[in-house]
Amino acid sequence: MEIIVELRDIDPVTGLDLDVKRAFADFFEPSDGIDAVGDMEANLHISQTGESYFVTGKTSGTVRLECGRCLKEYEYTLDVKLGATFLPVGEGGAGDEIIDVDSYVYENDKLEVSTLIRDNMIFAIPLKQLCKEECKGLCPKCGIDRNESSCECPEREVDARLSVLQKLKDKLEN
Repeated sequence: MEIIVELRDIDPVTGLDLDVKRAFADFFEPSDGIDAVGDMEANLHISQTGESYFVTGKTSGTVRLECGRCLKEYEYTLDVKLGATFLPVGEGGAGDEIIDVDSYVYENDKLEVSTLIRDNMIFAIPLKQLCKEECKGLCPKCGIDRNESSCECPEREVDARLSVLQKLKDKLEN
């Protein structure tokens, strides 16, 4: 999925405002392991200084994730602010693809902004994926979802090697 902006469409004084709405799944490869849902929407402003172009704005889209505690799928909306510089090929070095996190290159009088959107959306996916902050997760003993019901399993089981110390502790507490 490419989103191409022709440099001739960018006014040198006022820039260019661009609203984009595309199928979010089109931004990712199956190997990315990202389950995008619905559409991605982006509102971008592109301005120019010399041969450099600045892209700012925001984008949003929804992904389906798996909770790290209860293993249930849930939908998570990504709302991301964008800000990047596009430089002409030859000034970027290091392969001229991505100079650093906030810099990209362009060639043939075209900016390709879908990579900027994709990169920022991937970075916005939380590392700690939780359906809700107070998710209680699964019982490690019986596997019951503690958000839906409770079980009689002990909260913590004493390591058999430490059972002598547990008995001593119980005696001292009584």
